[in-house]
Amino acid sequence: MSQKVLFPATEPMPGAAWIPSGPIPKALREFGKFPNLDQWRPADLLLVASIAPDTSVRQIVSAQARGGYAPEDARWQHAAVYIGEGYVVEATLGGVRYAPIYPYLGGYCLRLRRPLHLSEEERWRIAIQASVRCNERYALQSILRLFRLSFGGYWTRQRGFAIAYAKSVICSQLYADAYSRVTGRLVTPPVAGIPTPAALSASTAFEDVDLSWAVIPH
Repeated sequence: MSQKVLFPATEPMPGAAWIPSGPIPKALREFGKFPNLDQWRPADLLLVASIAPDTSVRQIVSAQARGGYAPEDARWQHAAVYIGEGYVVEATLGGVRYAPIYPYLGGYCLRLRRPLHLSEEERWRIAIQASVRCNERYALQSILRLFRLSFGGYWTRQRGFAIAYAKSVICSQLYADAYSRVTGRLVTPPVAGIPTPAALSASTAFEDVDLSWAVIPH
């Protein structure tokens, strides 16, 4: 299945413009482009991949590939739940937070995936389920476990993961938990007990959304 990816160098859609309602980072204004938000919906899954990955990102990518994922899925290092108006809920090292997508514009490739067969109400419920977890801790121990298990291959230890919330969470688990709470289904097969960004990339529970840039007027 071909992935639909928005690259930083992609030219903006003719005539499309995004006018910020307030101040924006200087680097973003110099980049001069913003995603066309008409194409985004609540509960869409945002996957990002750095175009200049640092050591920690390369470790994530290599662990996912070593664990058994195809390179096109392993390259996605981070996942977030789109809420609306250019904001996501995401799990970072500082914990779960509500944040703008600004940091991922210019230096990252973007991929937006939409869950299949869900109503508008269910999409909003997924967004809300993710939002209520703001300020929960980041599950660094889960990252370390996935890294350790990658050396043996994720396929060697299939363990289910609970639909009930854990006390801490990683980025891809945040989306998977919210989806399961609303639908009663798993969005990915249980791999090493923890869903990964690569697992969400490979999941057949989504379809890719066509993305485009809009110009930020100077």
